[in-house]
Amino acid sequence: MRVISNELFIEAAKNATIRVVDGRAYISSSSVVHLRWNDKVDYVVLARLLFKTITAKEQILFFHEWGIWSSSENTYLFNLVAKTLFNEDITHPAEKYFQFSAEDGDAAQTLLQIGLQSGWGGLLFGEDNNWLYFDHGGFGMIASTAKVAEILGPMDGLTILPSDFRQTSQP
Repeated sequence: MRVISNELFIEAAKNATIRVVDGRAYISSSSVVHLRWNDKVDYVVLARLLFKTITAKEQILFFHEWGIWSSSENTYLFNLVAKTLFNEDITHPAEKYFQFSAEDGDAAQTLLQIGLQSGWGGLLFGEDNNWLYFDHGGFGMIASTAKVAEILGPMDGLTILPSDFRQTSQP
């Protein structure tokens, strides 16, 4: 696992069916599953299961929204975890791209869990172009070859929404 540059991120994301520009997601995939969660959800379980929908051996996680729900953020925990994982002082997730391999699953899930619980928005995607977009308000979209509804199953606090796909949609 490592922190990668913006250039490496752009290269890795060039074939993805999603682009995040100024905090808005633009999608060009017809197989998108929409999700909504609330504070009743078990964030540990949610992060673990969301990672199962990204079937690639390599994933990149970045956060494009933070500081919106400052009362729910735990930047101290994020800094401790990031320092432990990357041996780098990272006080907030701005402009950082975290690359993980399959062996780094627990670390990646921990960062995703912190982001979800802190009300951050971001993108997790794999080299196979499967991706998860999530925003600060408990909304997410997944484009995956995995059976998302089966993986996420019934979970208290999580709703799988009907998809009304549009060629360029915004959450």
